[in-house]
Amino acid sequence: MKQENDSFKDIPFGEMSKDEIHALFGRYEFKDRHGHDLLNCFEFLQIVDYVLASTTADESEEAKQ
Repeated sequence: MKQENDSFKDIPFGEMSKDEIHALFGRYEFKDRHGHDLLNCFEFLQIVDYVLASTTADESEEAKQ
């Protein structure tokens, strides 16, 4: 299934702070099947940390060159 409008592709996640990413996804009010907020989901928090760490590592590598 192909999504027609990929609205996240233009969002500069690598330039955003953790709070900005949380605010962005908080507006959608995503919930799991038990009604828990996405922002309290351990896996989501890990993904955010991974993205931020990856972009920081990429920037450090570019600075070395």
